[in-house]
Amino acid sequence: MLAQAQQEAALTRAERLRIDPLPHIPAARRAAALAPEAAAEEGPVAVEAGGPDFAGYGWYAAEPTEGGSLRWSGAARCATLLLPALGGGRLVVSLALRSPFGVPLALEGQAWFLNGMPLPFEAVANDGTTGIFEAPATLPDMPAGSRITLLLFGAQFADPATGPRRDTRLLGLGLAWARIERAG
Repeated sequence: MLAQAQQEAALTRAERLRIDPLPHIPAARRAAALAPEAAAEEGPVAVEAGGPDFAGYGWYAAEPTEGGSLRWSGAARCATLLLPALGGGRLVVSLALRSPFGVPLALEGQAWFLNGMPLPFEAVANDGTTGIFEAPATLPDMPAGSRITLLLFGAQFADPATGPRRDTRLLGLGLAWARIERAG
């Protein structure tokens, strides 16, 4: 019995985990594993440009505007945004966009993808520099908590102004909010 106790004391953490991992799993994880399966978010879900749930790449920091926050694309060649998958199926993606430097707002020259699938955005409202656009998407069924990636690959524009107040950044389209919901 003494020899067995000495043998156990000499085991490394990896060897102990291989023999019986259960005591080393945190209690919160064990409780989560016993809980009922999570349900997918129902939606609609809106992601605001200045909100804490905005997660993406290729965007400049949120800027305050007269209508709320706005993020300009153009910090990288592509811009991405993570959205909840809502369990997959037939969905509708809506975006509130703004063009930089007074350039006419048109989606020609802009390519949008949702998890690699092209999105055919149509204008719901467009006043020339700001607009709301919608596109249908159909995704495979996905587990609760899954995220999907909205990707923008588009033109970038330089500020035509001159002088000390000129914006030196190359800017793509600006995003005020993105919304995803189940198709009706």
